[in-house]
Amino acid sequence: MPTRPAVLPLALAGGIGTLPYLSLGMVTAYLRVHRGGLLARDFDIWRILPGGMPEFPMQAVYTAVAGAEAPICLLSSYVWNHALNLEAAAEIKRLKPDATVVIGGPEVPKYAGETEAFLRDHPCIDVAVLGEGEVACAEILAAVGGSEPAGLSAVAGIAWRDGATITRSGERSRIRDINELPSPYLSGEFEPWFGDFSSTNLETNRGCPYGCTYCDWGSATLQQVTRVDPARVTAEIDYLADKRSQAVFIADANFGMLEQDIAIAEALVAARARTGYPRRLYTNFAKNGGRRLMAVIKILHEGGLLPTGIIALQTTDPTVLKAIKRDNIRTSAYQKMMRYFNDEGIPMASDLMIGLPG
Repeated sequence: MPTRPAVLPLALAGGIGTLPYLSLGMVTAYLRVHRGGLLARDFDIWRILPGGMPEFPMQAVYTAVAGAEAPICLLSSYVWNHALNLEAAAEIKRLKPDATVVIGGPEVPKYAGETEAFLRDHPCIDVAVLGEGEVACAEILAAVGGSEPAGLSAVAGIAWRDGATITRSGERSRIRDINELPSPYLSGEFEPWFGDFSSTNLETNRGCPYGCTYCDWGSATLQQVTRVDPARVTAEIDYLADKRSQAVFIADANFGMLEQDIAIAEALVAARARTGYPRRLYTNFAKNGGRRLMAVIKILHEGGLLPTGIIALQTTDPTVLKAIKRDNIRTSAYQKMMRYFNDEGIPMASDLMIGLPG
């Protein structure tokens, strides 16, 4: 039987030592079940391979890539690891010229012209994913592996190089139900190395109803919010707690917006009471303060996970609020939250963004 091409998801850390493992884990967990496991039959899909931290040296990553059969390397770029990803992509192409490098994430330029310039500037990148990556990567593998006769031209939401030509496909529709994607925590995508991290990520919903111009969330997912089943989130919280995660960052745009967020906050506090972990919670709270948000903040504060309530004020200048498309969030909502924090004796902090237009 011929050797299957290897798919290597490379979770490379950057200057602050944060691994983008969750995004890649979501991709690889889905690759295994896409079309009933068709890709898992045709490709050798590796578990997440970390690199760029003292305990996960880059040389181990390069050795793995060099020894893999026709490797397809997946990279997820954030502001803290984008430079390392590009450096790694160049070294991968030097070591393994037949490797295919696929990159996605917030740092990949999305606008027409900018994506093409990015690929011209970085010939080590073969395919750029411009939106959600789970289904897109599955379709890319099908195209590269030959099961999609139309090739990459059939894959929406990507840009790719074909020799000297760079081609861009049409926009991809959003994933309507995030529960169609398996949990990478519960499916073991990070075993056996996962544990004792200072910070781990958790996604309880995806999307944002706001269109703030400085934020990648709204521009990418405006209006539609899809929720993760609370039972699955609770199981993931228990997994992270059992792995002794010091802090959990809930990677939602507006945690505390949904009714299920109250139960999720309670699950976090219960996990801490049972295991001692997590010891701290970070997230982006809902912008319009209401009953759900107040309940979530109180539960987390009393449970020892939230020392301060956060108000993402950014600015109070009406002209600036209009320029950044944030004038639909009522100032009275912030005032209501501040009164609540004061009444409950919860210390208060705020985010202010410097250098906004206007």
